[in-house]
Amino acid sequence: RALIMNPDLLVMNHPLMHFGINDAGLIGKVLRDHVHNRGLCVEPGRIDRPRTTIISCDHKWITGLADVGVLVSRNDSGTKSTVKELDAEEMHAMVSDEMKVMGHH
Repeated sequence: RALIMNPDLLVMNHPLMHFGINDAGLIGKVLRDHVHNRGLCVEPGRIDRPRTTIISCDHKWITGLADVGVLVSRNDSGTKSTVKELDAEEMHAMVSDEMKVMGHH
């Protein structure tokens, strides 16, 4: 439903939480297409404003769909947060590690 209005900015908190890996991957592809094609079901040749999707989640594999990754973590006592921008190599490593844990190679 979030994509019906073809938003310029879409912010989602744990959008894939209740889906299995295959369904979540399909939904992730639709979200990525929304950004890269500047909307869904756009007329060929039409130039439209850029689209941005921001997703917060606990699944590291989702970074495989991202153009930019940011890791926000908190220390054990919960008193201090750190923010780190991830490079492509770090994002790929996160995806690989989590896929191994999940049994998908």
